Amino acid sequence: TGGDGLDTFNVSTAAGIVLAACGLKCAKHGNRSASGNVGSADFLEALGCKIQLDGDMVATAIEECGFGFLFAQMFHPSMRHVAAPRKELGIRTIFNLLGPLTNPAKPQLQVIGVGRKELGPLYADLLRLANVRQGLVVHSAEGLD
Repeated sequence: TGGDGLDTFNVSTAAGIVLAACGLKCAKHGNRSASGNVGSADFLEALGCKIQLDGDMVATAIEECGFGFLFAQMFHPSMRHVAAPRKELGIRTIFNLLGPLTNPAKPQLQVIGVGRKELGPLYADLLRLANVRQGLVVHSAEGLD
């Protein structure tokens, strides 16, 4: 969900890349950092990836290398209007919570990390309501999402 406040690199994006390296397909949905240091988009750009891809281009990337990035601002154009205020606030907002639930790929297998343990059951219920075939909600003892 981002913004766990623990000053780490973008674990969820790295996990998606590892999944692809293991032969699984990953449609990673994310954005630039708003409440943390490094958002998915920032992380991937630092690696030299092009992030402003349309749906067909993301599908091709997933097919060819197992990993595709769905940049929230490309797939949810209204997000462009809240990017600057979110960054200025510098804290977690409702958008951190909504992001994992609005993946345009609508994956049927999904892992969501939560920065607060009490959010786990809520996300589990939301995955069930979204008819996700298999979902896993994770949280570390240190508070990593």
